[in-house]
Amino acid sequence: MTTPYTPPEWAPHQCQWTALPYLQDEWPCALALVEQECLALVRAIARDEEVQVLCRDSAHAARVAAAIAATPSAHPIHLHHNIAYDDIWLRDTGPVFTLRNHKPWAATFRFNAWGNKFAFEQDRQLATRIAEAARVPFSRHDCVIEGGALDHNGQGSALSTRSCLLNDNRWPSHLSILEREATLRRTLEEALGVVHLIWLEQGLEYDHTDGHIDNVARFINADTVLCMETNDSDDPQREVLTHIRQQLAQARTAQGQRLKLVTLPSPGRIDDAEGNPLPASY
Repeated sequence: MTTPYTPPEWAPHQCQWTALPYLQDEWPCALALVEQECLALVRAIARDEEVQVLCRDSAHAARVAAAIAATPSAHPIHLHHNIAYDDIWLRDTGPVFTLRNHKPWAATFRFNAWGNKFAFEQDRQLATRIAEAARVPFSRHDCVIEGGALDHNGQGSALSTRSCLLNDNRWPSHLSILEREATLRRTLEEALGVVHLIWLEQGLEYDHTDGHIDNVARFINADTVLCMETNDSDDPQREVLTHIRQQLAQARTAQGQRLKLVTLPSPGRIDDAEGNPLPASY
């Protein structure tokens, strides 16, 4: 099979896939407001490219269609009411779109609701449903990998965290860490064309994803990574962010280039309604 190419975030898109919220338990007291924000995001994206939007059912889609019609967009907004889903975080639950022989291809991975933390049964099959709806050929891979757990530079390198991708809650218990890592590396090369994985030990504290990379470090070009820093002694992420910068400063790309780092300030300590620290990210 031809080696896939996974474009970086800054590569041109043909379209964007997203979803609208409907689970009241996930958005207590704020569901209507969150939907408004999501629709505003859809309209913003549609200024530049086509958008595919998942809706709960035909009634939901009809209501959304009426709202969208009130503000015409430069590019089409397509609503889907027959693709079952739970959460709206398609970066994690949807397929990773790649290219094979310069044509679209989708890699789908096993999804277990971030280590079986949520009862999102519909999302376990969502990646293949989206690939089928997009009419894009796809391959299935048994590793548990969420899209937000990886960040690509478009030249064979990817960032990730051991705390997430090698976590016990994503692997059979009989596999050792070395066996997990070897399986993961083979899968990433076969599915995404990733030949070099840059490991960070962990992501943010208090993160239910177990430390997704998209919360702490992102490629902004092939050899430059954006991350956070803090000088606030009260920042619950201070130690983690310092360690992340130290690890990135020693890392190299698949081509042997040392990474350049650009930093942004951490938002500092942000608590939830009960006073517990949140995994606050820039």
